[in-house]
Amino acid sequence: MRLYGLLPLTLVVVACAPAGGEPLSEGEPSSGRGAERIAKLSAARCNINVNGVLKETETDYIPHVIACENFSADLQALKAQAIAARSTAYYEMQHDGSICDGQGCQAYTCTNKPQAIHYQAAAETAQQYLAHANMITYGFYVSGDSGVSGPECKDVNGSNTKYVTFNEGKSGAQVTQTKLGWVGPADFGQNRGCMSQNGSRCLEGQGYDTLGILRFYYGDDIEVVTAPGACALPATNTNEPAPPVPEQGPPEPEPEPAPATPNSCQGFCGASNPVPDSSPSCYCDSSCLSLGDCCADFTAVCGGSNSQPTPPPDPAPANGSCAGSCGSSNPTPDGCYCDSDCSAFNDCCADYAQTCN
Repeated sequence: MRLYGLLPLTLVVVACAPAGGEPLSEGEPSSGRGAERIAKLSAARCNINVNGVLKETETDYIPHVIACENFSADLQALKAQAIAARSTAYYEMQHDGSICDGQGCQAYTCTNKPQAIHYQAAAETAQQYLAHANMITYGFYVSGDSGVSGPECKDVNGSNTKYVTFNEGKSGAQVTQTKLGWVGPADFGQNRGCMSQNGSRCLEGQGYDTLGILRFYYGDDIEVVTAPGACALPATNTNEPAPPVPEQGPPEPEPEPAPATPNSCQGFCGASNPVPDSSPSCYCDSSCLSLGDCCADFTAVCGGSNSQPTPPPDPAPANGSCAGSCGSSNPTPDGCYCDSDCSAFNDCCADYAQTCN
């Protein structure tokens, strides 16, 4: 989502444009991500769809991303980077069923090849992501100030320092949201701030561990959640590099993902529209369980669950009106919602049932 590279870092900035929030200036990064609320995962995403090609999350995708994003950082900063990058990938997979490669999302492809330490960081944080108030927290990060120094490690200069947040010691509504994303109501779970990659290196030098680095930027109440399930993990031998692959001529091109079949969620996880050519129409979004119109393989393909939904956050808004806002994924001026997901998140406006149903 970015490209604010600073050698020896290959750094890019996860950028989400505010939808209805404070506008970004001309030329600033934008991905269009708005105020959508995505619930915590019921099962880990063991594969990430990168521009239509599936990559194993822990053995391939995360090591490549952190090597591209923060190549020469030490282990604690790399682990913080891995958790933030996985949060971004999980969010995009739950919302769109795929993620792009480059400025619009986060870099998977670059000249930096993962080393033993990158695979170690992925393995030691496997299936961990950021969350707050029952929502996946988007892992906003930027390169930050290349001249940042201890003991405070707070960015002062840098073209994208204005997006960095310093939330150490803060929780709840005190947490500052980043203007890199949609600035939602107080204590909004999707936006909990933005990490500086240069700053994370500085913090590790001052003795901060992975959780300390994450709390410094995302607040003391940020959750590091381990998604249920068992994904394949990379080897963690940090003493020897992986053996070279024998030369066997030009590599064969990666196979194209199998085409989706009628009434299947393959390639459509998170889409709010019905699966094309499905009969009767079926869906693969987070609302299909409550509405009873999921495709037959929703659980297997999208990681959905037919069990009881995740408990809603507490407290919930006590008032507000849906007048003129039914179906909108953005909150009303009162900070409550009127979309089909508000019941699951327990943040509907008081008159949602009467006004929108």
